[in-house]
Amino acid sequence: MKIKLCLIMGGVFLLFQAGAFGATTLTVSATVPQAQGISLGISSIVGTGSSAVWTALPAGTSALNFNTMVLNTGTSNGTAFSFWAPTNYFAIDIGVTGGVGTPTVNITYTEGTNPNGTSNGLGTKTGMAFDYVSTAAGSDTLSAFGRKTLTSLTGTAGQMPIADIPSGYWERAYVGVCTGNTNAANGQVDPTGCKTFGNTDAAGTYTGTLTFTATAL
Repeated sequence: MKIKLCLIMGGVFLLFQAGAFGATTLTVSATVPQAQGISLGISSIVGTGSSAVWTALPAGTSALNFNTMVLNTGTSNGTAFSFWAPTNYFAIDIGVTGGVGTPTVNITYTEGTNPNGTSNGLGTKTGMAFDYVSTAAGSDTLSAFGRKTLTSLTGTAGQMPIADIPSGYWERAYVGVCTGNTNAANGQVDPTGCKTFGNTDAAGTYTGTLTFTATAL
C-alpha cells in the first residue's frame, strides 16, 4: 500500500508542476494575393473543329493581323455567295497577373482607318464571340453573352458578367472577319447584323483598336 500511495502522490505532484507553466500559442497564416491586372494569351487559328491549327503568338503581342483576304464563292442551300475573308481568326484568353481571381473585363472597340469612308468599316464586318473555357473539363462553351459585332462594343456592351463564367473556368474571346456563316458546324457563326467584305468595298487596309479593361479584380 505504501508503494502504491507514493506513486499516486508523485503523479499528482508532477501534474501540478506541469500545470504551473503557461501555454504558448503560434498563429499560422498564409496569404494568397488578389490579382493586380489582366493578361491576354493570343492565338491565331486556321481551320475549324478538330482539324484547326492553333499558333500561340508571343507574349506582349499588340496587333491582330489577319491574313490577306481571299475571295470565297459558291452556293449554300441553293443560294450563291461571294465574300472576301482571311483564312485565320483569333482566340484571346483572358487571365490575371500578380495573384488569383476571376476579373470583370470590359472590351471596347474604336474604329480606325476605313477605306469605305464613314461607314462599313472593319468593326461592322468583324465579330467577337464570348466563351468560357476549362482545360480540366475539356470544354469551350459559348456564354449567354453570345456574339457581337466589334462596333457594338461600346460602353459596357463588351463586359461579360462574372455570373456567366462558372467556377474554375476563364473567359475566351474569339475574333474573326464575318463570312455570312449561320451554321456552327462550319466554324464560327457570325453575330447578328455582321456584314461581309464584298466586291463593292473599297480596296485598302481597314483597322481598329480593341481595348481590354479590368473593372474589377
